[in-house]
Amino acid sequence: MRLSKYLWLIMPWLVLSAAGQNTPPPASRSLSLEDCIQEALKNNIDIQIERYNPEIFRFTLDASYGYYDPVFTSEVSRQNITREAGGISDIGIPFSLNSTRTESVNTGLRGITPSGMTISLLGNFHNIKAVNSGFHTNFNDGVTLLSVRQPLLKNFWTDQGRTTIKVNRQNVKISELGVQFLIMDVVTKVEQAYYDLVFTRENVKVQEKSLELNQQFFNETKRKVEVGTLAPLEEKLAESQVAKIKADLLLARNDVSVKQSVLKGLLRSDFAAWHGVELLPTDKLSVEPAVYNLNDSWQKGVAQRPDLAQLKLEIEKSDILLQYDYNQLFPSLDVFGTYGRNGLAANSSGVFSDLGSGNFGSDSVGVILSMPLSRVRERNLYRATKEQKTQSILRLKKLEESVIVQIHDAIQTAKTAYERVGATRQATVYAQSAFEAEQKKLAAGTSTSFVVLQLQSALTGAQSAEIQAVVDYNKSLAALAFADGTALERAKLLVKVVK
Repeated sequence: MRLSKYLWLIMPWLVLSAAGQNTPPPASRSLSLEDCIQEALKNNIDIQIERYNPEIFRFTLDASYGYYDPVFTSEVSRQNITREAGGISDIGIPFSLNSTRTESVNTGLRGITPSGMTISLLGNFHNIKAVNSGFHTNFNDGVTLLSVRQPLLKNFWTDQGRTTIKVNRQNVKISELGVQFLIMDVVTKVEQAYYDLVFTRENVKVQEKSLELNQQFFNETKRKVEVGTLAPLEEKLAESQVAKIKADLLLARNDVSVKQSVLKGLLRSDFAAWHGVELLPTDKLSVEPAVYNLNDSWQKGVAQRPDLAQLKLEIEKSDILLQYDYNQLFPSLDVFGTYGRNGLAANSSGVFSDLGSGNFGSDSVGVILSMPLSRVRERNLYRATKEQKTQSILRLKKLEESVIVQIHDAIQTAKTAYERVGATRQATVYAQSAFEAEQKKLAAGTSTSFVVLQLQSALTGAQSAEIQAVVDYNKSLAALAFADGTALERAKLLVKVVK
């Protein structure tokens, strides 16, 4: 299972010019939502960390195939043995000593097949020189042997090597789904952080416009107080409102800085390099009505969520381990067979002639049975694996229920947010009309500055609430896409996990 070529988006930029590294960042940078998503996928530190897991598990999988690597052995040795001949002469002098020197060359090639069969090819050659009571003997012998051993019960349909390979395959898939899930999470967080930044910048504009109107109102009130048409208290009320709006504007500007930091943290791994850079979102807030289908979203969520797919693969891993542990409960019943040739001669050429002729052969066939009397270890390992599988099934069920609830709540939140957009827009229109009407009444002398200032404050709050409602609606759609597993599709990203 491999991530498709579209995951080049998450690879770090490995080639950077020295001049580019030394160039100070621009004072501001305009970014669309798509730009932010691509920037995050290239540079987000969490993705950079997570993307190594599939490669690590892939190398581990490749290493597990080494279980089937043939093993070649070769041994060259020499052995000297000296002992008494076993007698003493009449004059008390012992017989000459026995002396044997053996020079050996032993080679072998051993391998295991996917069926669990062990195949061994052995070749042994010995040159023996012996001295016995002054008599010298020199002879050579050799053996070639082919041996096979096939399990029939234990380790037949699976063994440790095959089980490890299957488990490692699952780990590769699980790790790649982990990368996919993290990409979904980062994309959703970037989208929501982007909308938050849009709101804070729009809210600053609202506060600045409010400050401008209040400053104009204060200037007009001050002029009227100076000419005596208004009481000094009216000036103080207007001045107080200006001070309040200035405080609100400071908070709004600080909120822009905070939301920029959140977005920068998602986009880059080197936050310090972006210090002082102002992010300018280019996408405008829009309200596109969405069509909801709860059952369809539930089906998509259960089928497409990578975290659910990971748990399903964990259950498959439990099945693999359960199959192995069950097979270990059986006794070991192996059938074996050997075939060889022997050679014996005074010199090595004679030995090889005997081996080549095949006149001196040997063969054997048989069955080996072995079984622990209690099998305590095997039984309890099997039971533990069964419990782990049951536990994984319950985890999957719990997460499926959680996803279903998430999707249900996300749809309800999106519907409510859409309705809030309409309601806040109406509230803004009404607040604007009330403020303008009260201004006319004040000019006609039938209202007070206090009422006008209250209505102006209400208008500012309504405008901010309308922008917040639009942002919340877009954020709720992003949350819904994450909940039902369509976040990448919503962002127009193609990230495939190929099995």
